[in-house]
Amino acid sequence: MLTRIEIDGFKSFLGFELDVPPFLALVGPNSSGKSNFLDALAFVRSAMLADDPELWPSEVKHWHFHVPDPAAMRRPASALDRRPLTEDAGNLAAVLGRMSRAGGLDDLLVDLAALVPDVTGVRPVFDERSEEWSFDLLIDHEPVPCRLASDGTLRVLALLAALYDRASSGLLMVEEIENGLHPSRLGALLQTIAQRAGVVGDSWRQVILTTHSPVAVSSLYQAAPDALVFLEPVSRAGGGRPRSRVSVAKPMRQAGEPGTFVSPRQGPYPSEHGGAGAMSRPRPLGLITDQYGSCRMTKGDARGVAAGGPAGPLLPAYAEWVDATSKALRSHGFL
Repeated sequence: MLTRIEIDGFKSFLGFELDVPPFLALVGPNSSGKSNFLDALAFVRSAMLADDPELWPSEVKHWHFHVPDPAAMRRPASALDRRPLTEDAGNLAAVLGRMSRAGGLDDLLVDLAALVPDVTGVRPVFDERSEEWSFDLLIDHEPVPCRLASDGTLRVLALLAALYDRASSGLLMVEEIENGLHPSRLGALLQTIAQRAGVVGDSWRQVILTTHSPVAVSSLYQAAPDALVFLEPVSRAGGGRPRSRVSVAKPMRQAGEPGTFVSPRQGPYPSEHGGAGAMSRPRPLGLITDQYGSCRMTKGDARGVAAGGPAGPLLPAYAEWVDATSKALRSHGFL
């Protein structure tokens, strides 16, 4: 299991260091470095496996990138395919068939029904003539072939299969977890991920995901605040080097070096209007920063936060993001 990552000189990372928990959620606006972070891990995995796999830790072989392709998931899969879920989830039918025969589908189906209420079950189907697996979804207890299933339902099913399949244990990396999932179900999915992450018996599961969904941030703030790490692009110059944009990480903590953490605490904190002990009025979900650079999760009018105010200006990289995503929160009844 990864416990620490250091990246220096790769894409937007320079002298980057981050302690990694069993469940890590990277949050930030576009161009903050979320995809670059996963690209760095992909580069390391490729380099290790291409060099000499016997020289590197065996766990690198269990780093799984999850980029599901609904078209691939709808295709039958050979019964001879005993692999963990592939990157595009093209062998989903074979994984479900294997899990069904091993009696490992029950917990997955409970979570699937909670996330997609219309789905009451999954029925793997084995074709003896072609020796291939396919599967039906039970929609209100009526079988529907997987080729007719919606993209969103297939994405949720594939992610749950990756989480529950023992053969897929290891590190699972997911970009933009919110894709294809209704915001009202995202919180439940993140809770499932948090519960599945860690060491269980003789297997382990670590999850690293990226998101810029405010619903994901709100849900994780309640369910797994230690998993949240905010990425921010900043300008760096000096040392004879040209000015450049680099990514910095700010984990959620109660306290720390100013400018290095994100805290859920609400005032008192410095205010341009009231001094160091001033209290700011409550605001809806947003990210604000005081004159010392420390950033806090708050509740209040996100439009006011985006414009700055008594609590201090919003981090420039987040201003547009907070304003846009707060509208999404309101539209779904979260604010």
